[in-house]
Amino acid sequence: MHLKCARSQPATKTDNMKRTFHFVPSLLFLCATPLCCDAQPSPAILPSGIGKAKLPYSDLALNLEYVGPAVQEKDWICWCVSPVEDDAGKTHLFASRWPRSEGVGGWTSEKAEIAHYVGDRPEGPFHYVDTVTKGQGKGSGAWDEWGVHNPRIKRFGNRYALIHHGLSKQKKADGSPIQMTHVGLLLADSPNGPWKRTAGKDGQIIQVPESSINRPNCTEIWVTNPDIVQVGNKFRVYAMCWLTGWSKENKEQWYMWESDKLEGPYVMHEQPVTETQGYTEDISVFTMNKKVYMLMDDNHGANTGVFGSTMLLESDDGLFFPMSRAKIGPGYLTDYASPDVPKVRSIGAVEAKFERPAVLLRNGKPAYFYAPSRANITGNDLHENYVLRVCDSSRADLVSHFAPAERVWEGIMPCTYETLDKEWCEVRKPGPALDRFVHEVSVPTFAVYHPAQGKNTGAAVVVCPGGGYGGLSVDTEGHDVARWFSQRGVTAVVLKYRLPLWKEMLGSEPWPLADAHQVIRIIRSRAREWGVNPGRVGIMGFSAGGHLAAWSGLYSEPGNPAAPSPVQRWSSRPDFEVLVYPAMTMLGQGVENCSPLFKGWPATVFAKADMPPTFMVYYDNDGNWSPGAREFEAAAIACKAPLTVSRFEKGDHGSGLGTGTPAAKWPEQALKWMSGLK
Repeated sequence: MHLKCARSQPATKTDNMKRTFHFVPSLLFLCATPLCCDAQPSPAILPSGIGKAKLPYSDLALNLEYVGPAVQEKDWICWCVSPVEDDAGKTHLFASRWPRSEGVGGWTSEKAEIAHYVGDRPEGPFHYVDTVTKGQGKGSGAWDEWGVHNPRIKRFGNRYALIHHGLSKQKKADGSPIQMTHVGLLLADSPNGPWKRTAGKDGQIIQVPESSINRPNCTEIWVTNPDIVQVGNKFRVYAMCWLTGWSKENKEQWYMWESDKLEGPYVMHEQPVTETQGYTEDISVFTMNKKVYMLMDDNHGANTGVFGSTMLLESDDGLFFPMSRAKIGPGYLTDYASPDVPKVRSIGAVEAKFERPAVLLRNGKPAYFYAPSRANITGNDLHENYVLRVCDSSRADLVSHFAPAERVWEGIMPCTYETLDKEWCEVRKPGPALDRFVHEVSVPTFAVYHPAQGKNTGAAVVVCPGGGYGGLSVDTEGHDVARWFSQRGVTAVVLKYRLPLWKEMLGSEPWPLADAHQVIRIIRSRAREWGVNPGRVGIMGFSAGGHLAAWSGLYSEPGNPAAPSPVQRWSSRPDFEVLVYPAMTMLGQGVENCSPLFKGWPATVFAKADMPPTFMVYYDNDGNWSPGAREFEAAAIACKAPLTVSRFEKGDHGSGLGTGTPAAKWPEQALKWMSGLK
């Protein structure tokens, strides 16, 4: 089954703000979450985290596309799917399963087993091949008498390693029974087997100290949810230890065992590798970009704030995963399933949360995400495993692929007010065409996209996203545009400007204009560092951002040579302007009723003969905004202002670069126009 790209927050009236330019300040406070983070241009959030998330979201979480069920069997409950690819390009899944008659807790039964499935591609379909291993039987004395579960499959060179856990009953020194969960490792030269128990002792690779087993009142010891990874020339096993009987603490934590050889022996590091709170489980560990990542379930939301969400931890060496670098991983099934799928049926759980997450790496980065859920989307009455595609693996990093953000102002901002710090962001379209809409910006930032070495033309442009001064379309009209121009030699700077349509800001100064002028000054002050010609610094804006860009040229200020700050010594006047489907007038769009918002800042932009050279793009079918653009064009002609117009019969307001539309020609036209300026 293949469905449409992942959906984001259900549509509300705020969704219309960007397109219709309605000014309704009360709507801006819906679902607000304090997720500001200067390390990224904007925080982003999935629907399941609205009003709950305590951590920022990873790019992996925001860039998944729902594909469909991975493994389905009529008479079996399948869980813990783990993928690997072979040299022929086939995808092999290894999953624990047990008869549906055993119920949800069947993984602890003697009938639980690890099964092998195969498909021609990562999205399936997959068919059952064989059973790899099962419990040796109660009373057998084996380490895996029953409860064979939680498999992870990894490939190391030409060898395949299948790690899992098993249950057994043992006797303590005083003759009393104790239940143990052990970690085992099966090895093979092919995902089709044969699988051999040559690692450790009959496949058991982690030994629990006798001193822990024989502690008074200890009836259970768990070493479970294992995964294995190679870091440098070392093999490492990570597993959760339920510390009743293992130490003085009665809680679980994650530990690591290390060996020079895949077969072992594995030696435990005494200190835990995590500092998570509450109950976490079901890790998937992988390396990427010389770092080690641990993806896990935050079962009760003690760390992420979102009950049952996954969490992604990052470590430089795999010896410790600090919470200071943690981000939220993939959310709920309902965050990604498109609206046209059948109704999600919850089986034994309220939330459609993912469990036992796993990733399939290609070219060293996550390409597919697999996870079971107690929610069924196909109408069946069994739990289901799902596969989701990473739409663009360049966006699968824990660290954002966006240019880092810097604050526009140091110290006290002009036109200032008490910082409310309520900024939040809705993800309108996850996936390769990521589209985020930022609300309630009170701390302006800018992100610089530098041209590649040897391509720098010396020109620079400030990019102002639109959104009706009620939000900012930071991707479609910001970062996507900046990347395009930087790839063609222009230093592009995305401005996340303050938004005046807050209840707290009514009747105050035009903060967006102050922010735009300051960034122009900053570019000129750092021109030598960035390879920019200070006489070729322009501004570009979309919709309301076009209104801002136009005003920035009409209401600029010269530099003050005596200013103590080197930034303020530069002029704030842009050398050129690019206005894309601009909102040249806001009259009739609710502005009359809130005119104090723009103190000394008229709602309509009037062309003047001394305005900077301007390139304007507009669409005839853009009903709300083309009349204002035409009036501006006529006024410019009348006063002989330096205006160049690119007019298209059809185009989509809010489409940014216009990709896939007839208006997609405008970026090349603007670039050519910029290169011809003197």
